[in-house]
Parts: sequence; C-alpha cells; structure tokens
Amino acid sequence: RMNTANWTNEYSSYPLAYEFAYFDSSGMEVIMRASAAGGNFSSTLPLGYSSSGVSSSSSSSSSATAVLGGFNEYDLLVGVAAHDHIGASGSINLTVNVAPPPLAAAVGLAKEQAGAVSDLAASGDAESAAFLVQQSALVLNDVLTNSAGNTSAAAAARSTFIEVMANVVNSSTSATAIGGSAACLKMLTDDTSTLSSADQSSVFGHVVNLVDNSESLDEITPAA
Repeated sequence: RMNTANWTNEYSSYPLAYEFAYFDSSGMEVIMRASAAGGNFSSTLPLGYSSSGVSSSSSSSSSATAVLGGFNEYDLLVGVAAHDHIGASGSINLTVNVAPPPLAAAVGLAKEQAGAVSDLAASGDAESAAFLVQQSALVLNDVLTNSAGNTSAAAAARSTFIEVMANVVNSSTSATAIGGSAACLKMLTDDTSTLSSADQSSVFGHVVNLVDNSESLDEITPAA
C-alpha cells in the first residue's frame, strides 16, 4: 500500500489527482492506476528485478541493476505523481522488495490468474487485466530462467496468457490500457529462446492490433 500525505498546493489549484506506477527492469514506467482523485491505492505488485530474469534479447545489460542501478535482488521501484488541475506536478519514488513465490507453486499460482484476466477484459477493464498479466508473466519468467523450475509447464502457462492477451488487446482503447498491454507483451516475450513459432506469431498479431487501436503511435510504449 502506498499512501500520499502532506502534498500541498494553492487552494485554487485543487483537487489533486494521483497516478501510481512501477518501473520495469529496463527503467520504463508502467502505470498501475491512471491519474485520478484519491491519494490511496492498494494493489498486488509484480515481481521485483531478478538478475536471472532479464530479457535474453537485451545486449545492453546483464541485470536490472545495470539498467536502474543500486538495487538488491527482487527490489522494485514504485512511484506516485500528484497533479493539480493547471498541470503542475510532483512525484516521489520508493523501493520495495517483491520476492517470488516458492518455485514449486509459482506456475500454478500464475495460471490461476488467466481466468480472471479473461473476465476483466470481457468486462472492459483492460488496465486491470493487463496488470494481472504483467504480474503472472514476471513470475513465469522467473521459473523459465531457473534450471530447477518446471520450465515446460511455465512455457505452457505463458502460451495461455499470450492467447488471452487477444481479449485484453481488443479491449485496450485508452492510452493507459494500450501502454499496459504493450508492457504485457514485452514481459511475455522476455525469454525469446523458449517462445514457439505459434506464440511469436500471436504476439506479432497482438502488437499490430494495439497499433490499430491507438489514436497515435505515442500511445504505444517504446517496448512494443
């Protein structure tokens, strides 16, 4: 839970709106809650940065620490920004530690979220659906990069999430939802060495659909 307190402004500039985010292993901001009234926000956070879970396609770093600097294993940088109605803002970041579940239970816990993702997407809540996928993808990536993990089961679960992303992408019509879906696809393809050709084709189709849904390419995060 992140609580905001002691944010002050000229009375004429109220009310304040708050935006909550975390930063992925490349340093990119991923919005958890778009700017809205209410300075309190509760959510389950995604897995923290793992030195073994960095994208195999990245040649610029060997760990999240190399990108963001000064973090311990499974640390995660989260932040909140406050905005007034004339555009002034302030922000603060905080480092928390989000460790993975026990390896033997990780795949099962991730798979349990697939149904919830589909339900959220069907209800039109693409932002919440995308956030659940992000959480699950990071857990599965941790298993896929661990020689002691059930990598075949993790790969199969990842394929399930790639499949349900079709519904999430189709319901992503806002800038925040599109950015969240793009972050999902980035995380689901971090370990390209274990992606099947069918999964690769599906992900490419999802990216094309995200671009079609976007009013401008600026709404697609660079990770896409």
